[in-house]
Amino acid sequence: MSKLEVSYSEDKIVFTDTKSAKAEGFAFVHPVDDATAAKELRKEVDSRVNVSRAALSLLVQIMQNSRLAGYKGASAINTALPKEFKAALRDVESAVIRPLFLANISGKLADTERDALADKYMTELRSGGVYPVVKNMVSQYFGYLGYLPCVYDKHGNPDVEKLLSCDAMKKLIANAKADAPVEKAAFEDKFVNKIVTISQEWNNRTEQANPKLAEAMSALAALKSLVASFEGIVREAQGSVSGTAVRIPKDAAKAAVNALAKMQQAEPATV
Repeated sequence: MSKLEVSYSEDKIVFTDTKSAKAEGFAFVHPVDDATAAKELRKEVDSRVNVSRAALSLLVQIMQNSRLAGYKGASAINTALPKEFKAALRDVESAVIRPLFLANISGKLADTERDALADKYMTELRSGGVYPVVKNMVSQYFGYLGYLPCVYDKHGNPDVEKLLSCDAMKKLIANAKADAPVEKAAFEDKFVNKIVTISQEWNNRTEQANPKLAEAMSALAALKSLVASFEGIVREAQGSVSGTAVRIPKDAAKAAVNALAKMQQAEPATV
């Protein structure tokens, strides 16, 4: 059963949560004529430079918040930025931008109405357009390289009157990535350690956990392919001539050999 029930009214589409019965409606978008559409799109294109400059102006201030200091340059360039950094940035972002929005709302509105408008504004600001693109680039530049999106003087002090464009930051990040060594640990965590773990789990299995014949044959084919790939890597690293036997240390290959042997000898269950 779908989690959401969908219904339509005269002016909106409504999604109702089947468990909580909470409903959320989204008003229909009424089309405009072609000439008006083209004119409005032109306005957006023409305004992008100013919107980008506005986003950079706020973000260079936001990134100086002490709550974000621990994330400055703390992320390896070939990894994803940590969720904790993104969450902290959202909090600081709200603390800076939300009051600026509220300051321009009529004081005649009730507090609940003002808060609702501010929530909607922050959601829309983050959901698309130029701002999220600029924010993403500034976050990477700060998290990977440890810099604010601006020029630094010869003493290492930021000059916030000279901001870097997204294109400039993208080039600087790409340049740093090109010089960054491939982390051996990253490969080990993603592949080697997984293989060792799978081998250990297999060796600790019970007879009831033996695979069926079709499963064993599929796994055997996959393991043979994997072994061949790693033998090729070792040959290349050792500079061996194609076809030369690869000398793999016994300790490194022991678990894989045991797993293959036991799988070949396992009595298959009835299929």
